[in-house]
Amino acid sequence: MDRVVIGVDGSAGSSSAAEWLVDRLGRTPTLIDLVSLHPWVSRVAADRAIQADLEHIERMLVGGSDTYSVAVHLSSERPARVLAEFARGADLLVIGVDPRRPIRAALRGWLPVRVCARSPVPVCVIPAGWQPSGDPITVGVDVDGSSGAAVRWAVREAEATARRLRLLHAWHLPEPVDAGAVALLADPAAILSEHRTALEAVRRGVVDEHPRVRLETDLVRAAAPAALLSYAPSSSLIVLGSHRLGVLQGGLMGGTAADLFWRARCPIAVIPPDDDE
Repeated sequence: MDRVVIGVDGSAGSSSAAEWLVDRLGRTPTLIDLVSLHPWVSRVAADRAIQADLEHIERMLVGGSDTYSVAVHLSSERPARVLAEFARGADLLVIGVDPRRPIRAALRGWLPVRVCARSPVPVCVIPAGWQPSGDPITVGVDVDGSSGAAVRWAVREAEATARRLRLLHAWHLPEPVDAGAVALLADPAAILSEHRTALEAVRRGVVDEHPRVRLETDLVRAAAPAALLSYAPSSSLIVLGSHRLGVLQGGLMGGTAADLFWRARCPIAVIPPDDDE
């Protein structure tokens, strides 16, 4: 039986996260751990309101299918830490965000970024107002190998949902500020060819192992956040790999994901690397 952890903080994002989870699970028998993310002070000051919120989410989940088994948990630990602890041994961790309240999110320490940095399992971040979509699943493909687990997870998700899978790779020329004089010697045609070859290798690997998955590939000259954001309106889900370099460091974890959570307006899945990556 699958096991999923969902964080609840009383926001519209939490309700959308529950709706997304029910839509994704269907009638698959699942153990669901419902974890309160309300701060300790709030639980003391507004116990009835918090209990009502938890009961509301529990009804949404149980009402979706009688095959779900829901357990409710309260904790005084920091949200990112407690979610990571509950996620051990689970298949998925789900949280919601409200893009209309970025200041509140900043004051709370950019919880989604911290959760993704700590979580040992894939994390799905669902925006408030989420609606079902039949659009493709878009997965960011990186040439350094850090997206391998993300691509494999996205392939399985595409198979399970019968959606088209979009392999998206963003590239750009080296900047002089980053690469010094080497950037002045860069051959745009050669660099483009290298990126195209890398993306094609990923495409061939998916086709060979999963011939029934409907595929499309896109090579975009842009920074990764801009490229992914441009495809968000036509994506049912964006899938990213995690570099595991901490909250505000390195590639997708610090830059791309943090930006996408508040601007994409579609679900974002962040996949930790496999042990061999």
